[in-house]
Amino acid sequence: MDISKKKKTAIILGASAAVLATSAIITGIVYSKMNRQKPIDDDQKIIDAGISQDDNINQKPSSWDSKTEEKFNKLVKYAEALTRALKTSSANARKSMSVQNLKNEIERLKNLIDKAEKVMPILDESITNLEKYKVKKDKLTEVRNELNKALNDAKDALDFANLAYNKMINNKSLMQSKINELIKLIDETIKKSQSAVYQKQIKSFIDKLTDCNNVGENFVKDAERLNLETEKTNLIAAIERSKAEIKRLEELLKNSLSEDEKKEALKKAIEQFEKDVNEIVAKVDTTTDLEDMKDLSKQIDELKNLGKDYKNDAEQLGLNDEVNKVNEAIKKLEDAKTKIEQKIAQKEQEVDKLKKDVKKLLEDLDVAMGECINAKTIDEFDAAISKLAKLIADGETLLTKTKEAKLVDETSELETKLERAKKVLEQTKDRRDAKNKIVEEWKTKINDEINALNDKVNATKNANTIATLEPALKELENAINHANGILSDANNFEEKTKI
Repeated sequence: MDISKKKKTAIILGASAAVLATSAIITGIVYSKMNRQKPIDDDQKIIDAGISQDDNINQKPSSWDSKTEEKFNKLVKYAEALTRALKTSSANARKSMSVQNLKNEIERLKNLIDKAEKVMPILDESITNLEKYKVKKDKLTEVRNELNKALNDAKDALDFANLAYNKMINNKSLMQSKINELIKLIDETIKKSQSAVYQKQIKSFIDKLTDCNNVGENFVKDAERLNLETEKTNLIAAIERSKAEIKRLEELLKNSLSEDEKKEALKKAIEQFEKDVNEIVAKVDTTTDLEDMKDLSKQIDELKNLGKDYKNDAEQLGLNDEVNKVNEAIKKLEDAKTKIEQKIAQKEQEVDKLKKDVKKLLEDLDVAMGECINAKTIDEFDAAISKLAKLIADGETLLTKTKEAKLVDETSELETKLERAKKVLEQTKDRRDAKNKIVEEWKTKINDEINALNDKVNATKNANTIATLEPALKELENAINHANGILSDANNFEEKTKI
């Protein structure tokens, strides 16, 4: 019985220990060498200074004249500094570090990515404008390609870091809950053990509290790593209470009981057993978490074994009424066992489906983000935006379910992917709006040309002499040539099918 009781408590708290494995790996040690590389400090000064104090440069990249030596060198120096900083920050973001350090690195990486994305159009426009300056064009093209490579790697590193950070936070939240559950279990066990006088019952309480203390010592270490100072303090205090109760119970075991005293002690133990059975049976109806259900199923088994021990002792002591009470309680446990196993089977199916739904949605989000990134026409933009927006909404619904199911990995992956998807959605909307603005400008320009041509045509129709017809025809010819130039430009525009 003593061994089974130890197994019982170990199983009850087993899920908690499993959570810690992931938490320990992810959290690791504090990465203290992040800012030791001097080039980052030098590059940061260049990055902070930027290439211009004029914010309009981002709206009109073509206004940056890289043909001049000063602006060319400034752009190259800025892009190279960004490339080095992105590479270093990307490497740091993939290392093990504390929650706060990882959060800081994520913010730094986001900032660098934002700056790199803003300077890319300026680089592209400058390369186009340097067609007659081969040396500068080749150099700037090389710099641009290196920055683009570092930028893409940085986005992958950001996804990696966000996933690690989300897992840390979710594990931290889960660990808070597990520590509080352990403290509650310790205090409830101490309260029940106060009235114990039957030796087998006393031993079971000692075993249970000892197992709680062992798990608690590991929890204390994880509380330190996850900066859960309040939980750590409360848990240490609970462990001390538990140790004091174990010491009291061990002293109680030294007392020998007469047969009459054993009978009275067993009657009280069975009375507590009946209460425990009713309590655990009630939990069968209210428990919704899969791991809690599995723990409950194992607790039922262990409580049933304890009941059999009590039944055998009661039979030996001639306590027939107590034997009947134990039999009735065991029957309740057997019914509860059947019910909880059915709930477990159903819940496992639900969780399995939820995991598959999350996997499918993550794949769909990747496809939709790719469609947003590759969109060219207004119709493509609208379709991609609509699709991604719906998937994000579906993802938020799934996220609620994964949190309720305490699926740390799925929750963290979904949070990370949704964060990326939301950013892609906003960027795509901005690109769509910018493209739409250009389309409208082209429409206005062509309508103006049409109106001008109509005016010239009408002028030739209204000319009634050679003297007035010749200049009218000349103006019409010039207008046609100008219109052809506009149409040629329009045909080179991505949105020509929309004009």
